[in-house]
Amino acid sequence: MDIDSLISDNQRSAIKYLIELFDKNNIPYQVTGGLAAICYGAKRPLYDIDIDVENKSIPLLQKLLKQYIVDDYHHYRDGFFDMYLIKLDINGVSVDISRIENAYCLKNGKKLKIGSNIANSHIVNILGMNIQVQDRNELIEYKLMVGRDTDLLDVREMKSVISS
Repeated sequence: MDIDSLISDNQRSAIKYLIELFDKNNIPYQVTGGLAAICYGAKRPLYDIDIDVENKSIPLLQKLLKQYIVDDYHHYRDGFFDMYLIKLDINGVSVDISRIENAYCLKNGKKLKIGSNIANSHIVNILGMNIQVQDRNELIEYKLMVGRDTDLLDVREMKSVISS
């Protein structure tokens, strides 16, 4: 897999900046979404960066990332999700930092709890960095629950890496 073709230079810089910031400030986190899927073998270009943190880290992140915040900490709800998050723009790269507690997926009129735990995350070396990444099985379960076409593609590609 050629990561360079999936992650732009601006995305790479944003990832590096964020990981260094989390590590320097001892902020527990896990990368999830498309970047986590790429870490586990998905082969589609990265759209945005999704990171889960604990509620207790939110005030510090608001201070540290103030210059990048486009939507400060708020309740976010759309056709797929019901959660609390901060939206950032780091040099044109969209970043969602979500509170891991009480995060839900909306499917078929039901509100389903996203069962993920930062304590289960794994260190993956990618782009020359050690990154805390959501557990592969939790990621697959989450993507199947959400069920968008992109999520299902990610699951197929992650599972094909497991079986090969």
